[in-house]
Order: sequence, then C-alpha cells, then structure tokens
Amino acid sequence: MAENSPRDYFRTKKRYVQVGHLGRGGMAVVSESKDEYFQRKIAYKQLKPGPGLAKRTEEFVREALIMGKLEHPGVVPIHELIEEPGETGAITMNKVSGLSLAEKILEAKK
Repeated sequence: MAENSPRDYFRTKKRYVQVGHLGRGGMAVVSESKDEYFQRKIAYKQLKPGPGLAKRTEEFVREALIMGKLEHPGVVPIHELIEEPGETGAITMNKVSGLSLAEKILEAKK
C-alpha cells in the first residue's frame, strides 16, 4: 500500500488540542493547546462568536497580520492564522509563561 502524502496527513489530523484555559478578553478566548505536529504547547486565541462577527473578524485578521510582522521581545510571535470548519478564526502563537497582567498589578500593589 502506498504511503500518504504530507498533504493527506494534514487534512486528516486535528492539529491543536485544547489542554487548559489561559484567558479571556472582549474579542477572544485564549486556551493552552498542544500542537500535535510539533509536540509543543502553544496559545490558541479564538475569536468569540456572536453579533458583529464579520467586523470583529476583520479586526482579528488585521491584528494577526500586524503582529506577524513585528519582531520585538515584548511581542509574542504568531505561528498561524486559521479557521477550522464550523468555527470562528483563531491565531496560534507561542505560549508565554509567567504572571498575567492582573497578577502583576496585584503583586505591585503589595
């Protein structure tokens, strides 16, 4: 039996598997996910469904395209801008460890 081509593999395997929750904002939810291809943990930022989705999708894509061009220690690198069938758009990026902004603010007040 012939081996599958790499393109066949990509079509049949779910690449990102959610393993935890990292945060939530006005436009998106960020989860810790496992990249099944590269066996690494990443941040998966998925656009929330709801009213005004088309406009928010435009903003989301614009954000991803801008972030993807930036190279700075304070900017998290983007891996991919994707849309899974039946789901809203998502951005995959490096998972950054450490305290959240809210936790840093509370720590600074002590």
